[in-house]
Amino acid sequence: MSKKIRKSYVKEDVRFIKKANELVEARYKFDIWETRIFAITLSMIHPSDADFKEYKINVGQVIEEFGLSKGGEIYQFLREAALNLQKKIIAIQSERDGLKTELTIPLFTGIERVIDERAKKDAEKSIWVTFEPRLKPFLLELKARYLIYDIRSILSIKSVHSIRIYELLKQYEKIGSRTFDIDELKLILGIAPEEYALYGHFKDKVILKAQEDLNANRDTDIKFSFEEIKQGRKVVKIKFNILTHLPERKQLLDLPLFSTEEGTVQNELSILTADLIPDQTLQQWLSKYTYDDVKTGIVYTLNRLKAGEKIKNIPAYMAKMISTKGIIDPIEVKRQHRTKLATQQQQQANEIVVLENELEKVRIGHYEKQKLIVGDIFEQTPEIRLQIIEGLKYSRDWDRKKDDQENLNREHIQTLIFMKAMQKFPEQFIVINKDFEQKEAELKSKLRSLGWLG
Repeated sequence: MSKKIRKSYVKEDVRFIKKANELVEARYKFDIWETRIFAITLSMIHPSDADFKEYKINVGQVIEEFGLSKGGEIYQFLREAALNLQKKIIAIQSERDGLKTELTIPLFTGIERVIDERAKKDAEKSIWVTFEPRLKPFLLELKARYLIYDIRSILSIKSVHSIRIYELLKQYEKIGSRTFDIDELKLILGIAPEEYALYGHFKDKVILKAQEDLNANRDTDIKFSFEEIKQGRKVVKIKFNILTHLPERKQLLDLPLFSTEEGTVQNELSILTADLIPDQTLQQWLSKYTYDDVKTGIVYTLNRLKAGEKIKNIPAYMAKMISTKGIIDPIEVKRQHRTKLATQQQQQANEIVVLENELEKVRIGHYEKQKLIVGDIFEQTPEIRLQIIEGLKYSRDWDRKKDDQENLNREHIQTLIFMKAMQKFPEQFIVINKDFEQKEAELKSKLRSLGWLG
């Protein structure tokens, strides 16, 4: 019997998730714990691995990595998530013999977990998982058409849909935008047809939530704005505009992403050139030119390709651009300008939301103060309330088909009683009204300076 090759999860590594585009776009639905298990396991696959190993996930390390609170239930969640992943089926669309195919397959073939009651500490509780061998073409020795990103970009995101949208947009980061049919996006995200049947619900719960998660996350390297594409009055597609979001964590260029036994290093430039040049060529450039010159030349070439320019020998073109001093890329300049403009617009939109919320709080606070004053009036002179009610009984607002108590329970009548009390004693409200009007005017002035039309 052959000895199992085991690999443990190590927090100190700068770990990347790497998977084929087909797997990124696969149809499946995981909960957040299943997603975390999947992500951690993927980050343990080494780029030089030719075969799957058995991957060990320790509950203590997971708690620390994801910033979770310690508790006995965490191991239970992880264990159940791993067992569920063994049962769940994912659908991967690919090609075989020139024909489109769909492979339905589980992720894991084996799960081993600690059941010994003597294991009390988190550090003693582990789970070992083994990938389904048929996933090899989608996870191992990938040379083209794959996604790679730093696991730190998703660690603090708690929404499964937000993580999936991050991956789908990260695929198109170099292009700068990606458009989905609404139904297609729901299918990829594993959202059932009857779930979020109304577009407004889907937008609030999925799209806006993902936008909030990516924009607010200090470690995520992209964010997005979006446009709704309509057919008549119905929104049928969403165009995501993908924006660079500089993480607050230490930059990738300062850290090796993967270190092999031979000491070779793959850094962020390897991600940019993954499908175009071998790592050996990249290392030769870095030994001859500065990092900034290499990156500028690579980005310049990628922008030419993105713009539709035909380049026969991409490595040779990159080498020429890298060796050209003082090169200015107009496309990159425009992209940076668009990114800056979009960031400013997003900041402005965020400021409007903050000010609108503040305005609403001021209005609610003013109303509450009015209620207190009216309450004091009625408490000190209850006959005033009776007089107002008697007057309303002869108005069109009083429903004569209902008795007095039913009328008094109506919100419309309660509002009229409230308003008439303020009309009878206007002097009681002068101070709070003046204060409110001043605050409201100041907030509206700030809002209108930001383009608010309210």
